[in-house]
Amino acid sequence: MSSMSVFRRIQVACTVAFLGATGAATAQSGLTYAIIEDSYGNVVAQLSGSQTSYSLETMLDATLLPGTVVAPPPAATPPPSAPSGWSLTGWGNGAMDIAAGGSGVWFTAASGSIYTASSGGVNHVGGGVAVRMAVDAYGVPWCVTVGKAIFRLSGGSWVQLPGAAIDIAVGGNNAIYILNPDGSLASYSNGSWVPFKAGGGGTRIAVDQSGNPWVVNAQNQIFRFNGTQWQQLAGAAQDISISHDGAVYVVGMQGGPGGFLIHQWVPSASNWQQIGVYGSVAAAASGGHVYVARLAGSKLPTIMR
Repeated sequence: MSSMSVFRRIQVACTVAFLGATGAATAQSGLTYAIIEDSYGNVVAQLSGSQTSYSLETMLDATLLPGTVVAPPPAATPPPSAPSGWSLTGWGNGAMDIAAGGSGVWFTAASGSIYTASSGGVNHVGGGVAVRMAVDAYGVPWCVTVGKAIFRLSGGSWVQLPGAAIDIAVGGNNAIYILNPDGSLASYSNGSWVPFKAGGGGTRIAVDQSGNPWVVNAQNQIFRFNGTQWQQLAGAAQDISISHDGAVYVVGMQGGPGGFLIHQWVPSASNWQQIGVYGSVAAAASGGHVYVARLAGSKLPTIMR
């Protein structure tokens, strides 16, 4: 090599200076590696370790074409973090549904498997096809499967109940409701499902502490039953959740990182207030807590406050 060679691409962890016509390369301190490619993208030299000087004539057997590009190595992926005021749950990401009640929290993973989470960690409790979850006042989980079957955990085993559903919810007074496959409502009484007296319908359901159902319908409208009749509320939503002590959250329509903007119902204003985070699932829990799962594809972890 009689003259200085110019290389197509050099990836370095620090600045590299090419000195003289001999082809010697001297790296500043802190070099972790350098990859030198020819004009066709072939790696012709990999320099690593703590050395600071390399004789390229001993490593290259051809003169390379001009066109130098110097670029840093890919940045390391930072560890997941939670927005200000929120904490990581440690459950990973992509939960399809979350339900809180009693002394525990339950969630369905993207695979359909069911898990329970507490201060002691996360435990797998079966499933494999669950898509919607609810937890009653005694901490017992209920679920709806992808095939619309209804199950309840009893004595450590999942027991199938009569009927079929697309969603299920339990209120603070332990009133249990489902949405039938046609979207109509039914409540659980003495081992069977009783059609709701006031009619109505939806695609998602929640139940307040008085046992009154709230629904979101296929047009993203929000309704609540006030004990006498259905009342349409302001706003639009895709999902709804009510804690056993009455806090109401919805997954709204405005998209953002990880899903859609989450809102909380403010009774004094009779309107919704956004809470500053985006998600695909929001699960209200007693004591002012809420859990938010983000879309699986976003790789953003589930958070809580």
